[in-house]
Amino acid sequence: MSIFGLRLQTPLECFCVNAIHRHRGSVNLLEWNGSNLLPTPSDTRFDNLMKPVSILRLQNAYIPADHSVYHGLVELSLISDGKTQLPTPAQMAQALSACPELKRLVLKNVYPKGNHGHPDPGSVRLPKLGYLDLECTKPRNLVPLLKMLQPAGQHLTLRISLSNEPEFIENFHAFTDRCMSISDTIIKPAEPKVWFGPLNSYAPKLTKLTLENCDFGDSNLGSYSRKEFAEGSILWPHLHSLILNRCKIDPSLLEVLTGSRYLEIIKFWNCEVTASYSQTSVQVTKSIFKHLFAHSDVIIIVENDD
Repeated sequence: MSIFGLRLQTPLECFCVNAIHRHRGSVNLLEWNGSNLLPTPSDTRFDNLMKPVSILRLQNAYIPADHSVYHGLVELSLISDGKTQLPTPAQMAQALSACPELKRLVLKNVYPKGNHGHPDPGSVRLPKLGYLDLECTKPRNLVPLLKMLQPAGQHLTLRISLSNEPEFIENFHAFTDRCMSISDTIIKPAEPKVWFGPLNSYAPKLTKLTLENCDFGDSNLGSYSRKEFAEGSILWPHLHSLILNRCKIDPSLLEVLTGSRYLEIIKFWNCEVTASYSQTSVQVTKSIFKHLFAHSDVIIIVENDD
């Protein structure tokens, strides 16, 4: 259950006491949206207060540094508007290490910051993680998390913002190499024309891919089409499901993404056709997409909100 209606400037300890008292100790979800959640006072009782909690969601609120806050969590969501004080690498590692049962982790504009020159806090193994959402308006800030996190569940859905910067690509590839269980990848780039470069060599394990708000005007996609694809290269040989959500698509480049012999389904959701196709009506868009795969066994689904 969600807890709302607390006074402004609520100390985190009082927040927990209030919630647990109101629900007779049965609280398993604490949710708070706003900048008025303050640090807890140093109190040994705090660890016990959090024991009933398995889901913690904080948006634009103080991010507790005390790792006891995170004990026993199965879901953690931390979302910042850019004004929240961010944890240090050591604090982030301690917090995540405190919840080995974590199944769902969402970090939006929340990442380790500072501590330059201090020892690397090392990796954090999350053996049961099934969903990981790492989004940032500046994806390069996700690099410390890519270095730190080590999901080890059997199946992992990864949602991530991408950057074309070499350091990001290097660490993104190292991260995906460590995560042999990634079964579903969702890409929502910070910039619509910056997404293909990091995915180019992410080929061996990619089976289900969702692209959100991606523009086929990405120069890396055009370059790949003229070179590697023209020479017979298959981009994602094991891909069986491709979902394009609110993408701007150049049909002449679409075949670059759909060369897998295992491909079973392509879904276009609120997509636009660009390049030489100037028509934008829903019916014209549907006919173009379906015509491209008229002689294929691939299932084509075209849907629009309007």
